[in-house]
Amino acid sequence: MTAQGYTLVRYADDFVVLCRSQAAAEAALTAVRHVLAELGLALSEEKTRVVDVQSGMFTFLGYTFRQAWRFPSDRALRRLRAKLRPLTRRQQPRAVQAVVAAVNPVLRGWGQYFRHGHCLKAFDRLDGWVRMRLRSFLWKRKARGRAHHLWPNAYWASLGLFALVTLARSADPLRRGAAV
Repeated sequence: MTAQGYTLVRYADDFVVLCRSQAAAEAALTAVRHVLAELGLALSEEKTRVVDVQSGMFTFLGYTFRQAWRFPSDRALRRLRAKLRPLTRRQQPRAVQAVVAAVNPVLRGWGQYFRHGHCLKAFDRLDGWVRMRLRSFLWKRKARGRAHHLWPNAYWASLGLFALVTLARSADPLRRGAAV
């Protein structure tokens, strides 16, 4: 494909072909079908489509691409929450420090992967969601109705809770002083 002049972005068996026009995209789709047929493979028709990035969007490797923007997909966000829910459930016999220690590697790994996109808003929402889950965990045990006053965001930072927002800010070239 690259020998034929196409720009190909791939990871394992997933790939995206970048083209400058609709006609070039249709030609690329035909070429991809031909190359795969020679290898005895076929495209998945439900996953294959031609998208104009200026007016549409597509998801690739957990990122949603829309025009010049790249951010975590809805599916990636749902999967992270599903992974964190059992770790932060209200009724468990662990200390809050143990819960924070269990949550941190999940947040850190997920954040390291998705920090390369435009993710500040999503990271801020997820940080708030995690703190809400942890406040509920403590609220169930201690001081009902006063959770935000007893456990402000600084409390969670003092326990070492990893904040995704710090990754988003450190990955932003404008915040590091890089030239534009």
